[in-house]
Amino acid sequence: MKTRDKQNILSIIIVISILAIIIILMYAMFPEESTTQKISNQTESVQKTEKTTNNTNETQETETTQTTQNTEIPKTEETNSTYVGEEEKESQNDQAQNETQTKEEKAIELAKKEWGEKDTSVTYTIEQKEGNVYYISVKRGTEVQVWYQVDTDKWTISQY
Repeated sequence: MKTRDKQNILSIIIVISILAIIIILMYAMFPEESTTQKISNQTESVQKTEKTTNNTNETQETETTQTTQNTEIPKTEETNSTYVGEEEKESQNDQAQNETQTKEEKAIELAKKEWGEKDTSVTYTIEQKEGNVYYISVKRGTEVQVWYQVDTDKWTISQY
C-alpha cells in the first residue's frame, strides 16, 4: 500500500472515531426522549390506576346505595275505595323496604348512620360474621378508619 492510501484510511478511522465520541457524549448529555417519555408514561399509568381504584370504590359504594334505594316494593291492590295520603304511602313503602332488606344491608345502613351518611369518601364492608354479629369496616381508600360490631338480633351497634 502506498503512503497516500494509508493516510486516507487513517483519516477515515479518525473521523469515524470522532463522530462516535460526539454521539456518545450527546446521549450522555441529552438522554433519549423515549426514556423520559417512558418515565412520564409510567407516572401517568400509576395515577390512572389510583384514580381507577378510587372510582371503583366509589362505584361499589354507589351500587350498594342504589341497590338499597332501588329495591322494588311489592304493591298490594286495595279493594277499599279509601284515599291514602302521601305520608301514609311513604310510611307503607318504608315498612315494605325494611322488610325486604337483608340483614347485611341493614347492618351496613346502621354503620352508615353511626359514621355519618353524608360522608361519601368512605366504603362500608362486612369483613366477618360470627353468628348474628357482623363486623363492619369503614374504609377510606385502603385504610380502615373504624370498625363497628353490629348485633343483628338486637340491632345494636358499637365501635370495635
